[in-house]
Amino acid sequence: MRYIALSFDDSRADTYEIAKPIMEKYGLIGTVNVISDFVLHPDHCSLISSPRVMIPEQLHKWQRWGGEIACHGSTHNNTPEDVIKNIEELRAIGVDTKDIGFASPSSWLTHKNMEDSGIYELKKNGTLSYLRSGIQIRREGIVYTILSVLEQYTHSKYLYYYLNKRNIIKRNQKYAIYRSAAIKDFTTVKQIQYIVEKMNEDDGLIIMLHGVLDKGDQFYGKDHYYWDSDKFDNLCRWLKDKKDIEVVTTIALHKIISSAVT
Repeated sequence: MRYIALSFDDSRADTYEIAKPIMEKYGLIGTVNVISDFVLHPDHCSLISSPRVMIPEQLHKWQRWGGEIACHGSTHNNTPEDVIKNIEELRAIGVDTKDIGFASPSSWLTHKNMEDSGIYELKKNGTLSYLRSGIQIRREGIVYTILSVLEQYTHSKYLYYYLNKRNIIKRNQKYAIYRSAAIKDFTTVKQIQYIVEKMNEDDGLIIMLHGVLDKGDQFYGKDHYYWDSDKFDNLCRWLKDKKDIEVVTTIALHKIISSAVT
């Protein structure tokens, strides 16, 4: 079995209104990473392609559905203080924070800075169950940057795999931070399918999404941080049809990976 986690950053309203019904249609599940200050103060929301976020009742329904809620910083910051405040605010609105994880805003967290940031200490003391980050193009060097630009315009599945293959999670390895493969508006379904097909048995992959928008939405095309709902539907249908793939939450993937490491 191969394991895929669909991880949605920012707790955008369209995650609940558009992505969730599509996942429900195919019997899939996902993780939403919540910016709690935006939930408590909607006027603080600064997201361009999705200026509305989930309300507390939608977060409650997400958990009752079986979806996971994780931290994304109270104010979208990478400090232990912001993470702790994030957890406290989620609890205050009635969210279950047992086994809560943290998705690093802007994929800032790395193996090089995790000790200095103080966030890794929250994982070591049990406040956080796991840490999830990704790849920042600007810190990967000029060659990676050039290849990323080429991938954006050519939609090459081979380039996408090359740029993201390090994000495949191996069940027999121990991870301080899980990396993820990001989806942006220009990412194709075939690119995601190709990297999933290249995974070995027992491998895992966290797919990082932001918004999911319908064509014609007034914010469609405003930035790169969303995916077309038809693409998302096609991917979910394909994942459902693959008998050797299980779609899980990020915390479930973490437990699967952790159980295999002695």
